[in-house]
Amino acid sequence: MKLAAYAVLLTMMVATGPAQAVELVWHPEVLDKLEYAAAAEIDVSGLLGELNTEEWQTNQSAYLAAIDRLKQLPLPDMYLHHRAHFKALDNGKAIRVQLVGVPVTFNEEPKDEHEMDMRDRIDAFTNAIMLQGDMDLSGNSADLTFYRLSSERNIMTQFFYLPNGEISVGDHWQLPVQYIELGPGIFVQSSSRHNQVTLAELKQTPAGTVAVLHYLVSEQVDGYLERVANTDKGRPPFGLKMACFGYGEFLVEKGHWLRQVLILSYDGKGQASGLHKQHLFALQLKQ
Repeated sequence: MKLAAYAVLLTMMVATGPAQAVELVWHPEVLDKLEYAAAAEIDVSGLLGELNTEEWQTNQSAYLAAIDRLKQLPLPDMYLHHRAHFKALDNGKAIRVQLVGVPVTFNEEPKDEHEMDMRDRIDAFTNAIMLQGDMDLSGNSADLTFYRLSSERNIMTQFFYLPNGEISVGDHWQLPVQYIELGPGIFVQSSSRHNQVTLAELKQTPAGTVAVLHYLVSEQVDGYLERVANTDKGRPPFGLKMACFGYGEFLVEKGHWLRQVLILSYDGKGQASGLHKQHLFALQLKQ
């Protein structure tokens, strides 16, 4: 399904009439008064099954079905075991963010080994700072902490990047992230990248206008390890695919997230065949 058809499909999901244009603008001055439950790099491998991000790039009905499955996913405390703390900076033009692990009390025994392992990791994260950084929210949500690891800056960008100017349902933009970084010992024979965030819907709720964003970012490389130059020997295959998909619900008039739920997946083959993970990143406003 082409992009134009996708825009038509999304437009049918909202009320008919002239296209409504909105600006998604942060209100940093209110963020430090809000409380968010959060998840940062929580392993949820297998929870959603295989993520067919390559198919979703051309089969939008399958992509929307995957988004719907994610929206129906319950996010209990065993996943949202961080709290997001915000502090306005520079007269409200920027925000400082900390994601901190908090104690979680469970009233029932773990159901299986996976849940037991999850609880052990939650205990280890208690009171630990899992993510920290500063974001300039006055323009295009630029990351001010250039000195952080690129993986941490990617997370900050996932949580806070919004497009500039007015947008309407069906409009899309890129998320300024780079997930795959390789050293010189890996020779890449083919690579591909898809990066698109879409304004999927504008809906009216008791809390105001909610802008629903859909995320689909995929990076893939295939090649081999080249340990010694100028030789055909010892070139084991290597492949890596990383993808980010999910949705966000932004309160337009209030200038902050109602919720955002993203899955970052890692899939390797060849020398990276042991890498198969799905990590949850989420913000959920506590009412």
